[in-house]
Amino acid sequence: MENDDEEEEDDDMYPNYGDTATGHDEDEEAGGGDQDEEASDEPVDDDLRRAIADAHRDAETENEKRKLKGMLDDHKKKLYPNCEDGNTKLGATLELLQWKGYEINGNTFYTFAQDKKSTNQNSGVRIDATNTNSGEKDTYYGYIEEIWELDYGPYFKIPLFRCKWFKLDGKGVKVDQLYGITTVDLNNLGYRDEPFVLANDVSQVFYVKDMSSRPKKRKHKETSSSDEPKRHIVLSGKRTIVGVEDKTDMSEDYNKFAEIPPFRVNIDPTIALNAEDTPWLRSKRS
Repeated sequence: MENDDEEEEDDDMYPNYGDTATGHDEDEEAGGGDQDEEASDEPVDDDLRRAIADAHRDAETENEKRKLKGMLDDHKKKLYPNCEDGNTKLGATLELLQWKGYEINGNTFYTFAQDKKSTNQNSGVRIDATNTNSGEKDTYYGYIEEIWELDYGPYFKIPLFRCKWFKLDGKGVKVDQLYGITTVDLNNLGYRDEPFVLANDVSQVFYVKDMSSRPKKRKHKETSSSDEPKRHIVLSGKRTIVGVEDKTDMSEDYNKFAEIPPFRVNIDPTIALNAEDTPWLRSKRS
């Protein structure tokens, strides 16, 4: 499987930092976050004063001026009017953009819905997280349901993936102790209260049908169950060097862009025949 998709893609599929995403109203604004001190009519320091002056100067259209005024007015409002301390909103306008695909760190990601329209698979993700109880690292596998981009302005954008994850316990994720092959059950989902991850923190994986997990056919018995495999093998995607800083196909570490091998062998499968007295034995039949 490759990341390069041969089909014709929608023009608005990938984020273009120079333009606003189509299909979203520029007038939509939302405040978020907390600020410890109450907002004041006066700038708290010279840096903030200069930033506001620059913003006024750069606002050329009436729409930009209106948005800037709304942002500054919003900065003075209290999040909790009934609270004595009344934390104020952040002085920034937040826009939420959603995409069908996203390119980051040399990977091309799709949503699961977009994958169904594609000839290739790009929605599988893996992330390593530290268990707060044991201190050990756990590897989670899943697929992307939605791609979000939090837009705080022209210089600050945060891409997030809203994912569905497979359970680590039970039969959601299994690792073969002999060969190290990782398999997942695509129907065994969990962690529904923790769907979001930073796009910068995930690695891309692919899920290949594990034909050995197909239901066994019973003789002389008709069955209506599906013949599809119950499990999928996890394979790592190889990142491309496009968009990755200081990386070319001539770089020494280019081949290191493969994240994880599909399997490993913990034993030597060869047989030392010289050390065996009877490597072959044929049974005699009377």
